[in-house]
Amino acid sequence: IFGSEKGHGLVAENEIHKGEFIIEYMGEYLNLEAVNERQVYQRENDKMNYILSLAEVFGNGEKEIVHIDAGKLGNAARFANHSCSPNSKLYPVRVENDIARIAIFAERFIEPGEEITYDYGSAESTLSERKCQCGSRCCRHFMPSDINL
Repeated sequence: IFGSEKGHGLVAENEIHKGEFIIEYMGEYLNLEAVNERQVYQRENDKMNYILSLAEVFGNGEKEIVHIDAGKLGNAARFANHSCSPNSKLYPVRVENDIARIAIFAERFIEPGEEITYDYGSAESTLSERKCQCGSRCCRHFMPSDINL
């Protein structure tokens, strides 16, 4: 973990190979009502937002959305920054449970000392007014404001 103009960050200690598990995004599982209440509180009190929402789409088209607040009960995964050209990706994983756990896997080889990043949105995400600072060549210049759940 390190600090930068983007905020905290997560850095690889060792080399990580494509497809390798990096870390689970851990925290408190919330329903949508609790997510909305916490986001209002965070905006009004200038607090960091560590709430992750991920939609899992099944083969029949059904969608299940997982909301995890890593603010108090989270691990180092909450410090991974956004990038428009990320080196890792989030995946829902089910292990002896009906609720998906969120795992971060490497999308390509990651060098020791390299920052671990993932895209906070998707290609269909609405962009916010908050400037993106990822610095990638294909930067969208603004942060995603949702993941179109």
